[in-house]
Amino acid sequence: MSLAGGMDAYPIQAERLLEVGRYAELERLLQTWLGQQPRDADAHQFRARLALARQDYAGCVTAAQEALALSPDDPTTRYVLHFAHFNLNQYADAESVILALIREQPGNPHFLAAYARLMLCTLQLDKARALVAEALRIAPDHADARLVSVLLRVTENRTHVAAAELGEVIAASTGGVQTAFVLVQVLVAQRRLREALLIGQELLREDPTNAELIALVIRLRAHTHWLALPAYPQLRWGWPAVVAAWVLAAFGLPVLLRASLFWGTVALIGYLVWLLHSWTHHAILSWWIRARGV
Repeated sequence: MSLAGGMDAYPIQAERLLEVGRYAELERLLQTWLGQQPRDADAHQFRARLALARQDYAGCVTAAQEALALSPDDPTTRYVLHFAHFNLNQYADAESVILALIREQPGNPHFLAAYARLMLCTLQLDKARALVAEALRIAPDHADARLVSVLLRVTENRTHVAAAELGEVIAASTGGVQTAFVLVQVLVAQRRLREALLIGQELLREDPTNAELIALVIRLRAHTHWLALPAYPQLRWGWPAVVAAWVLAAFGLPVLLRASLFWGTVALIGYLVWLLHSWTHHAILSWWIRARGV
C-alpha cells in the first residue's frame, strides 16, 4: 500500500485498514509509523487494537500499557485494555478499568454496556440488568447493550423470548462472538447446559467450521438429550451426586435385599443398568449426533 500523505495520514490509513480487516497491511504501516515516531501514543493504541482484533489478548495488554505510559488518560486505549483483560478472564482488572471510565463518563452507553457484559459473564445478573437498562435508555439501538440484554434472557431461562434474536445480536455486536463464548463456558461450569447449548448453537451458525464449537455443541446436545435423563443427577450436581448414589447403593441395597429378595434384586439390576448407562451414554449419543450432523 502507499504511505503517501506523511505522518498526519497514518491514523486515517490505520483506521481504514483496521475496519476492513487488512491486518498485515496495518502491521506494515505501524512498523513504518513507529520507526518514525516511536513514542506516538496513537501508534501504540493501534497496535493494541490490532492485537485485540487478532485475538492476541496478552499482546493487546502490552501494547495498551505502552500507549497509556505515553497518554495515561486516553479513554479509547483504556476501553481496549478493558476488553483484553475481559478476554483473558482477568475480571478484576477489567472491572477496575471500566469503572474508572464510567466515573469519568457516566452516561457513555459503550462503557455501561461493557460493564454489563462483564457482570453478565460473572453471573451478577441484577447488576448486569440495571447497567444494560441504563445503556439502552441512553442508546436504544446500541448493539453491545442489545447483545447483553438477549444473553441475560437466555441466562434467566427465558429462552423462548431470546432465541429468535440471539443470532442477530451476536453478529451485530463488536466482540459478540467472544462474549457469547465466554458466557457458554461460564454456564457449562455452572451446569446450566440447556442455556449453554442455545448460545452454542447460534455461535456454530456464525462459524460452522469451527472444530471447537462443533465438539462443544455435540457434547452439550448429548448431555441435554432425553436419553441422558438417567444421568441428570451427575450432570447437574457432578461428583457429589455420584458419591451419593454409591453410598445409597452400598448401604441401601443390602438392606433391601434382606427385606425382600425380589425387590432387592430388581433394585440391584436397576442400579447396574444405571451404572452402565452413565458410563456409555455420552460416547454413544455423541457418535450418533455427529453421524446425523450437528
